[in-house]
Amino acid sequence: MIIKDQEAQDKIKSGIYQCIDAVKVTLGPWGKNVALFKEDGVPIITNDGVSIVKHIKSEDPFEQMGISIAQEVADNTNSIGGDGTTTSMVLLDHFLNTDLEGLTATEGKKKMIDSAETTCGLLQEKAKPIESIEDLKKVAFVSSEDKEIADTIAEVLHKIGTSGVVSASESNKTGIECEYVNGMQMYSGYVSPYMATDREKMVAVHDNIHVLVTDHKIKNLESVITVIDGLAKQDIRNLVIVCEDIDQQPLANLVLNSVKGKFNALVIKAPSIGKHRSDILQDLCMKTGAKFCSKDLGDKLEDITLDHLGDIENIESHQDKTIIRTPETINVAPYVDTLKKQEQDSFIKERIANLEGKIAIIRVGAATQTEMNYLKLKIEDTINAVRCAMDDGVVQGGGIALREVGIDCVHRQICENAEVTELEVSEDIIEPVKVLCAGIRNAASAAATLITTKVAIAYPPKNTESVI
Repeated sequence: MIIKDQEAQDKIKSGIYQCIDAVKVTLGPWGKNVALFKEDGVPIITNDGVSIVKHIKSEDPFEQMGISIAQEVADNTNSIGGDGTTTSMVLLDHFLNTDLEGLTATEGKKKMIDSAETTCGLLQEKAKPIESIEDLKKVAFVSSEDKEIADTIAEVLHKIGTSGVVSASESNKTGIECEYVNGMQMYSGYVSPYMATDREKMVAVHDNIHVLVTDHKIKNLESVITVIDGLAKQDIRNLVIVCEDIDQQPLANLVLNSVKGKFNALVIKAPSIGKHRSDILQDLCMKTGAKFCSKDLGDKLEDITLDHLGDIENIESHQDKTIIRTPETINVAPYVDTLKKQEQDSFIKERIANLEGKIAIIRVGAATQTEMNYLKLKIEDTINAVRCAMDDGVVQGGGIALREVGIDCVHRQICENAEVTELEVSEDIIEPVKVLCAGIRNAASAAATLITTKVAIAYPPKNTESVI
């Protein structure tokens, strides 16, 4: 199927506005929630913009194009700030309605991009740095709309800093509590999305699991079969493998075994390159009690036994990062002392911080799974918002900073959700400038691309005939 010119733009916009209209009602403290259907359980009740947009689909392929564009805007904003996705949808509406009369499509596109950059520059000039824990609490409260969540997250991030690791977890007790445990973070993730245990969030989570650490590339399954068979004989059917890389054939075999429920392997590509990679893997071994199978030392994969495996209490692996909780019984202090005696370049300092670091686990409990999911999303969004504020500073929230630089749509939507014509916004309402700028740039980019689109091509829906 092919459609052209105004018809193409109208169809795609129809899909975009399905997302905008579903999400904009959640904006601000008077925003409403949205219920998301789940076939395998209770519905998700949330006001998290990116979660809502991801659930929207259309049987019309051209509308689905628009939905995918809106999803990309939300997802890209979320990946930078972890928050601000609802604002980005309202901003997308703003840019789609930009006055481009008298301009060609190319000129209109340039006007949008230039306008977005100018606006971000003005906002960054207005930004003020975070100066106290009270500032963190203000940012956290605006994001979470819950004083207990705000105070807890502000205190945690004030204690561990922007480089610290914070994780949200479910609890059997109602309420919110925090604990600090041994752990580290690697900036690399699973090698296959099929290894994700939570397909909605695309994250792989395992508790009490062994780990194999090597800088070898796994070229065939036979090279690690001794370890896998040894674990299976003990009725242990989970293993984390951190390696240089893995070929397609052994990866396919491991994924197939996981799908069949025979053996679950989480394969993580080792971060960095060269000696830095070896050092990071050695640090991981020290934290987990594993023995490093190093090709530089002449070690062979085929010689690995169960004695080489380390222990992980909890692992949470994403596409681009992995958070590892390690046993409290392992003492890395002597190893860290040797590192401190070396010349302190930035890489050594980063390794020491990772080895000495603690993971803050914020545990949340609720009476129902629906409420639990809602609170976890709130906590995750708030953590990300506070981090962004610590990085690049804050501006006045409630759409006021945007209004001062010429964009009024966010404040108007907050007023609409509150069912009033105007609102007084306290100076204590602040938000991260980094999140705002991410939303502005992503919304402008999507809108600018759309105005230069004149033809849309799609396959017909199943069980229908093409009109061409």
